[in-house]
Amino acid sequence: PVGAEPYGVASDGRHVWVTNAHSNSVTEVDASSGAVVQTIPVDSQPERVSVDDHYVWVTNSFSNEVTQLSSADGSLIRRIPVAGTTNYGPVSIYSDGTGAWVTDVGANTVTEINAVWLFSVDTRGLLSTRT
Repeated sequence: PVGAEPYGVASDGRHVWVTNAHSNSVTEVDASSGAVVQTIPVDSQPERVSVDDHYVWVTNSFSNEVTQLSSADGSLIRRIPVAGTTNYGPVSIYSDGTGAWVTDVGANTVTEINAVWLFSVDTRGLLSTRT
């Protein structure tokens, strides 16, 4: 079993990653056996998840952060703040192996995250902040 209110799901073919919105966690499941490998605590209200060759990316809507985990062992790489409001933050996420794109419903932005820069795109143009 996974945590309370399973919400988002992604797979790299070997593992299935499930966000548990009310447990504030992500569960890693072995894709071939269905066995739970581990459950990893993340920040507030994890919703969507994306996985690539190196990372698992999790949106945490209530804390306005994206959690970046290692896809090899689930260890925390970093927590990345993104634009948002006190009501709702990052919702959807897509990763391609070089970074991730995040939509933020509260701030009406799309954020690109990579190893060096954090770019936030909104109706006023492109803003950049070094992370």
